[in-house]
Amino acid sequence: MAIFIQLYQSERNGTTKGKWYGRTKIVGTKTLKDIAERIQRNASMKRSDVWAVLTEVPEVLSEMLCDGYRVKIDGFGAFKISVSTSPAKTAKDFDMDKNIKSSRILFQPETEKDGSHGTRSRVLARKLDFKNVETMTKTKKKK
Repeated sequence: MAIFIQLYQSERNGTTKGKWYGRTKIVGTKTLKDIAERIQRNASMKRSDVWAVLTEVPEVLSEMLCDGYRVKIDGFGAFKISVSTSPAKTAKDFDMDKNIKSSRILFQPETEKDGSHGTRSRVLARKLDFKNVETMTKTKKKK
């Protein structure tokens, strides 16, 4: 399989105007059912057993994150909670309800160190193959 790249021309004012960039073109969506079927083909478990386990993952992951843990899934990556806050003049002035603006879940893909160069690479991205989607390459039409 390949990651499809769609080209587009920037219309933003400044140094990027008129330059061409690439962005990924999603070919569809896969669900937990699709994952369960693929695991069934690769393992000795029935799809229903895999499905039962996979449907519990989001609930357990959510509970662990809500308890303040960073959750690492070997071979995949780690999840953690992050917040955006507004400043307070002193620690006493910081109010959880007023100063916390938003929260989000961050995902950090697992990385491995390359022995020859000492650099780190993402495990999930090691096998990426990129292809240009020429039929989708176009400039934005002005309104």
